[in-house]
Amino acid sequence: MSRREGAGAIATVTLSNPDKLNAVTAAMWRQLKQTMDELSADDALRCVILRGEGKVFAAGGDIEEFQTLRATLQQARIYHDEWVAGALDAISLCLIR
Repeated sequence: MSRREGAGAIATVTLSNPDKLNAVTAAMWRQLKQTMDELSADDALRCVILRGEGKVFAAGGDIEEFQTLRATLQQARIYHDEWVAGALDAISLCLIR
């Protein structure tokens, strides 16, 4: 999924699902949030680079999961409100102290 590279003032987080053009799975959204929360707590960190593995950043959400993880309104709300929005909020709040 994503991994942190480097230590010190700059960290690189890489989305890794190259067989699907880095389409973001539910597990990747959850891990991205956790990674960004951890980075935000690092007082030595000054810059985070978010990139995709290979030539593509990300194709968007992995639509193959939509039939199972977004089949109902309740599932879609959890997927978006908890996983996607949680990760995007963690990105936007990272390094704000």
